[in-house]
Amino acid sequence: MGNRSINLAGLFAVLSMAPPVLAQTTRPAESARQPALILHLISDGRNVPPASPALGGAPLDVLAVSTPHRACRWILACRDRRLGGGQVLLNGQGMGPFAVTQPDVRVRTTLVLQLFDGERMSSRAIEVIPARPLSQAAELIGRMQLGVLDAGGRLQAALTDQKVAFEDLAGDLRQDAFAGGAVLLSGVAEADELAEACHRLAGRIRDGMIAVILAPPPSFRAWGASVAAGPQELSAPVAFSPAIGRFLRPEDLATVQWAGSLRVDRSWQALAWCQDRNKDAAGHRSPAANCVLLAARPLGKGWVCLVAPRMRAMDPLHDAVDRTIANEVVLWTLAVYHHTDDQSGGRRKGGRP
Repeated sequence: MGNRSINLAGLFAVLSMAPPVLAQTTRPAESARQPALILHLISDGRNVPPASPALGGAPLDVLAVSTPHRACRWILACRDRRLGGGQVLLNGQGMGPFAVTQPDVRVRTTLVLQLFDGERMSSRAIEVIPARPLSQAAELIGRMQLGVLDAGGRLQAALTDQKVAFEDLAGDLRQDAFAGGAVLLSGVAEADELAEACHRLAGRIRDGMIAVILAPPPSFRAWGASVAAGPQELSAPVAFSPAIGRFLRPEDLATVQWAGSLRVDRSWQALAWCQDRNKDAAGHRSPAANCVLLAARPLGKGWVCLVAPRMRAMDPLHDAVDRTIANEVVLWTLAVYHHTDDQSGGRRKGGRP
């Protein structure tokens, strides 16, 4: 592989191994939003919930539940280091909202949020996920020439937050004007509209473009793939291909309410999939039938990648897991682009060498 691939590998090493940077920031309570985390002091304590994902540098809305009209203390800590704390006054129903801005981190960092009501204490682990890893790859992404069709605008806002340059394809796609190296299609709710976009892109993909479709509608069908509609309960473990997982972890996908999974033929490579709950005699799990969450396939000189739909619209601007899924597929796209660019000697059509 050429120098670009070596530099890319070095970049991914930096992205994965940079030390955490913790900022001691908090902010006052805001009760207008739905809380992302509930700390309950009236419980038997037998069921320990998994760590709650949170976006680094962003506020996490919390609801404290305990005795009515009590003033409860809260502390946010990383190991033995206190990062912030405060007090929340509970109302007549024993509930009180507050918000904590998570520290900005460069690697995933586990924090603990504790709530105290007199002698009673409740705690929850918080998995803080880096918010802006793509900023370190912004130059390479710019060289790739990225186009984005984003109906809701949240994906574009998340990329802008990471200083990633892209071209808005709202008008260019119909005019067949975009000739960059990769496109992201997100929030296209109508199957006919997405089918038209895929049809217009097909020739450019075969010439070397990479297309990523995030959350296609339930009736989507193209290139040997379709969506198996219906809520997917991820009670089984999730497994990853080695091609992904720089920031995303299998347990993150269990926090997503999936509206369906992907059905793909043998031309596709699964990047994330559910496994059977039961192990075989050798202690291994097999992929569960019809439960692929991320998949990719080559198409001519290019590639297509699909991310299964969820019950609500993706919000990579505010949601930690949605941001991480989007970042993960962009990094996958970047790696595939530079690998195939090196193999073609920097002469690929659809992107700059």
